[in-house]
Amino acid sequence: KEIDMKSGLSKAFLYQANSHWFQGNYQKAFKFQRKALTIAEEITDKRQKTFVYNTLGLIYWTLNDSSQALENLNKSLKLAQEIESPLDIATAYNNIGLVYRKDKKYEKSIEFFQKALKKDEELKSKWGQGYTHRNLGMSYLRLDQLDSASIHIQKAVALSREIGNQTNLVKSMLEMGNLAMKRKNCSKAITA
Repeated sequence: KEIDMKSGLSKAFLYQANSHWFQGNYQKAFKFQRKALTIAEEITDKRQKTFVYNTLGLIYWTLNDSSQALENLNKSLKLAQEIESPLDIATAYNNIGLVYRKDKKYEKSIEFFQKALKKDEELKSKWGQGYTHRNLGMSYLRLDQLDSASIHIQKAVALSREIGNQTNLVKSMLEMGNLAMKRKNCSKAITA
């Protein structure tokens, strides 16, 4: 603030918002989001606005406000497309898919996860592909399309293992267990 580095200040406010969000302090998260957005708008930083709207969408998703979540995630997507940032486009698609899955609109979630996967593949991002395959697997699992779910979850496990992404590996292994339970294979669910 003292050296008038507004871009850095906006990022600092966004980090504070994320920290409060992760701790469940939603009012403080919104307060710092607004500060970050105000500065990003003032300096016309579209990339920063992309981040702010994305995070704002996820906060609303956490609070089960799908309408506000989608409104903000779509703003993030539009900005990401304007600045031609494939990574931010993939992120927005993935997060929009999360909202639709939470609303039990599984086909719609798959549509957005497929768009995200295409961008992840263009970027050659194994990290992104791992998360997106897990998301696809989870949506197919909820539709009882178990063969499709299995293909995506196995890809998520393989990619996560290959790059050492322990968080996604553990979550993907959990989905392998859920898949085995759906198939009434309890012994495999235990070892998954």
